[in-house]
Amino acid sequence: MVNNLSNLLNYWKASDEEVTWVLGTVYKTEGSAYRKAGAHMLINEYGEYYGLLSGGCLESDIVLNARKVMQTKQSKKVVYDSFDEDGIAYKIGVGCGGKVHVLLQNVTQSNKDVLEQIFSSLKRRVGGVFRQDVSSNFMSFVEKPVPKPSSSYLEKSGDTEFLVSFISVDPHIMIFGGGLDAVPLVDFAKILGWYVSVIDPRPANARLERFPTADFLGKSIDENLLKYARKSGVRGVVIMGHSIKLDSESLLFVQKLQLDYVGLLGPKKRFQEIRRLINLKKKDLRNPVLGPAGLNIGGSLPESIALSIISQCHEKFYRLHEEEC
Repeated sequence: MVNNLSNLLNYWKASDEEVTWVLGTVYKTEGSAYRKAGAHMLINEYGEYYGLLSGGCLESDIVLNARKVMQTKQSKKVVYDSFDEDGIAYKIGVGCGGKVHVLLQNVTQSNKDVLEQIFSSLKRRVGGVFRQDVSSNFMSFVEKPVPKPSSSYLEKSGDTEFLVSFISVDPHIMIFGGGLDAVPLVDFAKILGWYVSVIDPRPANARLERFPTADFLGKSIDENLLKYARKSGVRGVVIMGHSIKLDSESLLFVQKLQLDYVGLLGPKKRFQEIRRLINLKKKDLRNPVLGPAGLNIGGSLPESIALSIISQCHEKFYRLHEEEC
């Protein structure tokens, strides 16, 4: 189960329209906590839930409280304190050692409209600002481009306190090379909830049968692909075509994009050979290129290599965000 909001909304959209739902949100944390403010969870009247607000230890109690919210039609705040000996968090042995404040809101008709707006915006890869009154069922959304995650925060407006969350699009990674070794890389990226494009002009590669979960399969490295990459917000690229010609063309292409991550499969001398072929000096690279791609975790199987690359890419996406915050 992927815990990003876009995936939770996919489950919600696919459900029966008559089913009652509650949106659970972490609106504040104190000390150590598994999830931070802005984490979401959707619970329905059957006790089914999507998303996690803890490491799995609080969810059963959150579901019980969500049922009460469905009955009363009133929002509810629940605090889980690891150090409160009378509290549920202490009794079940939550290991993080902090305090988690959870808001439970009925998905009313007006709130359904808000969630529809968020769903539509994320599908169009835009994002926006989500505001939740922490003392009622009220929520609102204003569409605004949010390409990268930002921390949620509490904001006072008169006597009302709102959680303000920036709903960002899922990270988009573009893979140049649709061979069999790209399959586990795509699988890992989709497990993380990322948006994935696979590009390979060779007829035998980048096929739907090989990459059924990919969001986009492309055969041409041209101006149309550049427009698509910019519009869809590509943040990371992996070049793994096993072809000097294709990898050279791909490296030239990524010079037209501003990226957080570029990884090139193969040893350093291959990277040097490709740069010589296209007459591209290292100092002229628009984006730093990590070649060989991937963290040095050992292992030579495609799955191990994919794990090392996706971990390195993840670090660039999210550590970059942490430093900015």
